[in-house]
Amino acid sequence: MTKLERRHLFAAKLAELICLADTENIRIAPFSVYRTAEEQRKLYDQGKSKCDGYIKRSRHQDWLACDWGILNDAGTDFLWSDKRYDRLGELAVKVGLVWGGNWDAEKNGFSDPYHVELPENV
Repeated sequence: MTKLERRHLFAAKLAELICLADTENIRIAPFSVYRTAEEQRKLYDQGKSKCDGYIKRSRHQDWLACDWGILNDAGTDFLWSDKRYDRLGELAVKVGLVWGGNWDAEKNGFSDPYHVELPENV
């Protein structure tokens, strides 16, 4: 599968996730999709990523990852501490995405409940 085909597949899975979340009254919006190497390096330097953007690239750099937030009822702010992130993660896995909330923080030193990405083997 080409890089462009993977991007299209990822976009389709994101659309499916939005629809499934909506059926459960979970309003979501992306806050980070594409990142440059420089942007990725800043997150790495802040301890917010295990990818430095150069030696270890992020899936965001290839348009194959997305960070989501659950919106409040007015749709004006993200709810960062919402128990529905677990359900959103289940829905992401159901549509065939990797959910960062499943990353073992103790083993990998990192867990990211706001992150979804296309599996690397696709």
